[in-house]
Amino acid sequence: MKIYSSVLRTNGKQLDGNTSKILVIIKPKKSGINSKQTTNEVKKIAKKYKLNTGVKSIKDISNGGLIIDCNNKEESELVNDIISKNKVIGDYLKGKSEAQLSSEFKFRFHLRRNSSNQNKTYVFELSPQLKQIINKMQTINIGWQACAWNDFIHIIRCFKCNKFGHKSADCKESHDSCGLCSESHKTKDCKKQESEHCCINCKQFNSIKQQAILATNHSSFDKSCESFKRIKNIIISKIDYD
Repeated sequence: MKIYSSVLRTNGKQLDGNTSKILVIIKPKKSGINSKQTTNEVKKIAKKYKLNTGVKSIKDISNGGLIIDCNNKEESELVNDIISKNKVIGDYLKGKSEAQLSSEFKFRFHLRRNSSNQNKTYVFELSPQLKQIINKMQTINIGWQACAWNDFIHIIRCFKCNKFGHKSADCKESHDSCGLCSESHKTKDCKKQESEHCCINCKQFNSIKQQAILATNHSSFDKSCESFKRIKNIIISKIDYD
């Protein structure tokens, strides 16, 4: 069964408190150790001493190191708050085990646009069955607020060539392509004005089709970009909503 994400928007002041992401960085003392070996050693130690760390994910880093993302108490409290304050959600999840609950309704991460903006976006994974229930709800009660929600569609983008479908680490292009003007330099080094923006993806599409089908007078980050919307629609079409 496929799982997809939905976004819940709320105000950070009400729920933020001292919430923080618990990240543990582990690096081997000896050189020549890879991340897989480090992971195996950590698992052995955790099993030997019966450590219940609540690990959410493990990410490889350089020199055989790991970043371990641990469960956060506030995240569980957030999920429980939503369940208790939204009767239709609570009724559906009532009586389910912890494992069943995790497969139905799981906190993934939160986004905050900048330090001055107190609004925060919470992203959850929902089962198709729970999503059908939430589809009938205009808002979700969180804390003291009724919060709007939207589907969160994750689109993989390369910040080297600024095309879709892969990350910078996997990019096969020999040079950078600016996400603002499409020229051969890093996006952060671009000196072009907004009126000079040119989308690398729409530009390439027109080149392949050998005619100016799509407008290119925007950056590749523009949400109204036809290339962006096409990729988004492809992803949506693959989501299991039933």
